[in-house]
Amino acid sequence: MLHSIIKKGSELSPEELEVMNRERKKVFDSQIEWNEITKEHFFNDLFFVIKNSENTIVSFGRLIDITVFVEQTPYMILGIGSIVSVTWKKGYGKELMSSMKKYILEKGKTAVGFCGEQKSEFYRKCGFEIISQGVKNFVYVDKKGKRNFDEGDVVYLSGKDGLVEKILNNPHIVIEHEVPHW
Repeated sequence: MLHSIIKKGSELSPEELEVMNRERKKVFDSQIEWNEITKEHFFNDLFFVIKNSENTIVSFGRLIDITVFVEQTPYMILGIGSIVSVTWKKGYGKELMSSMKKYILEKGKTAVGFCGEQKSEFYRKCGFEIISQGVKNFVYVDKKGKRNFDEGDVVYLSGKDGLVEKILNNPHIVIEHEVPHW
């Protein structure tokens, strides 16, 4: 039996962080560990954790409060990030995304994540929408003002703010943000 847990990053145990760091390194080649030293990067984020009957983490992800800017207008969205299933083809990822989707819809906020084209169908099957090659419209602006572009698909759920409609109606729109690799 699976159970879904939602908790802030500050509430994660050292054992949970150890599993998440190990799996993030495997899946994303992440070089940044979540720990006491780097806590400002995740303590306020909301984590969704799926555990099995042995209380072992089988899947996890997080939602991050992010401000994006379209033509200097700010939009407060949820960034979908760090989606990992420890074991594939067991339904753990689907369970995770179902839990996240329910939460996002209850909040009524736009939620956006990024993925490679090969993962888009999974998110679509979980009830999320996809903008093929939409990542090119999202520009990370670092602290020095350097603009960084990437490639891939956008995974989203539309909120009440009208942001998604704006994006869909203008394929050349630029969405700026100051959060790398959410």
